[in-house]
Amino acid sequence: VKEDVEAIRREVGRAASLIERFLVFARARTVHPHPQPIEPIVREAAEVVGPAAAQAKVERTIELGEGLPLVDADAELLRQAFLNLCVNAIQAMQDRGGGRLTVRARREGDGVVVEVSDTGPGIDAEARAHIFEPFFTTKPHGTGLGLAIVRQAAEAHGGTVEVDGAPGEGATFRVRLPGASAEVAAVTTERRQAGGDA
Repeated sequence: VKEDVEAIRREVGRAASLIERFLVFARARTVHPHPQPIEPIVREAAEVVGPAAAQAKVERTIELGEGLPLVDADAELLRQAFLNLCVNAIQAMQDRGGGRLTVRARREGDGVVVEVSDTGPGIDAEARAHIFEPFFTTKPHGTGLGLAIVRQAAEAHGGTVEVDGAPGEGATFRVRLPGASAEVAAVTTERRQAGGDA
């Protein structure tokens, strides 16, 4: 009976996770952004996976550039997208006995680029061609929604996502996001400074 209950518990957990991913995937079609810094969003996503990275013997590095522009962001949706990328990277490396996860954010023109790189097995050309499609997965128990959510989140913010990485060379996922308009960003910064002074 104990084994049956444990099996049921695992399946319920998997079902709950799948439903949650469906809900996030559906929500990604509608965003509620406002100008805000990208750094806390990226850092929180990268820090949340700390225990999983340690368990998989993955070294984690977070690099946040200085003077990054504000972005019109739905923070929760972007956080989920970056978290998905970090989790995927760790899972890609755990079967190899560890590796290195690097999460960085840098300015590119008036916008921001967030990169999640790993030293995992890499991605072949055929998989790269379909990797952001809903329900496409190379994992035995994958849902195929994680990277589809990343693409939807990027596009919903007026951005893009791409991946580099040949077999045996690791992978780098790159999310490009436009900066908030200068006028809106200035007002937001003034309000933040006023609040801090108060």
